[in-house]
Amino acid sequence: MTENLAYVIASVHNADFTRDASLAQTTAMYVGALENPRVFILGHTGRSGVPYDIDTVLTCAKERHKLIEINEHSLEGGRAGKTHQVCRTIAERCAELGVGICVNSDAHLSRLIGGFDRVTSLLEEIHFPEELIMNRNRDVFLDALAASGVR
Repeated sequence: MTENLAYVIASVHNADFTRDASLAQTTAMYVGALENPRVFILGHTGRSGVPYDIDTVLTCAKERHKLIEINEHSLEGGRAGKTHQVCRTIAERCAELGVGICVNSDAHLSRLIGGFDRVTSLLEEIHFPEELIMNRNRDVFLDALAASGVR
């Protein structure tokens, strides 16, 4: 199914997909996705509601030069939103561990495509290193894709 794709963004859309799974199992699920030769990005892990060992998954992403998505839609509830703190923790650990991220809108309405003010604010707040934002321009993104070995 993925043979003709340049890359895959792997994501779990809600915790129902992992009901009754242990932390070890959900962590293994994300690690398994990162080990897939077509997967380049783990999508919105902060919004999925699926708990996992963040450091294990992020270390795997770093070792494989794969990215973690931080998106606007996940932050729509603001600081009071249930996913804001999870996304913040993930972004902070990415910064600390040197894991590349990609940012986007993950827009669910056409008028929201390309907007990511909340993500920008969050990243500025935590002093996220710009050099770890791997979709800040075309060349950086393509270099990151090449480094990942995704084929």
